[in-house]
Amino acid sequence: MNMKNYLLFFGKTASFMALATIALSACEKDESIKKDSKEIAIEKIDAVSEASLLKFLSISLDVDIEEINYDKSNNEYIIRGNKFNKTEMEKIYLDANIYHKEYGK
Repeated sequence: MNMKNYLLFFGKTASFMALATIALSACEKDESIKKDSKEIAIEKIDAVSEASLLKFLSISLDVDIEEINYDKSNNEYIIRGNKFNKTEMEKIYLDANIYHKEYGK
């Protein structure tokens, strides 16, 4: 085989492989594999109690619990003039593995 024939053969083979891949990936999927959306129930696993969150903030920020004020209208904790969003603090609390290991959950 000379170089021209080799390149033509390689080009045709590569084109055939690309078309075969596209055709096979476009086949209809089996509907029986899909899960019924009613079967999946999403629940909030970890609910943070107010007392636990206050204790976490007190220990983590080295402040007394009396210094932590909660602003219900903005859903924020105010500690020494700094504002902390309650939802973000709950996420940080849930991810604080070292805190949970040392102080318990």
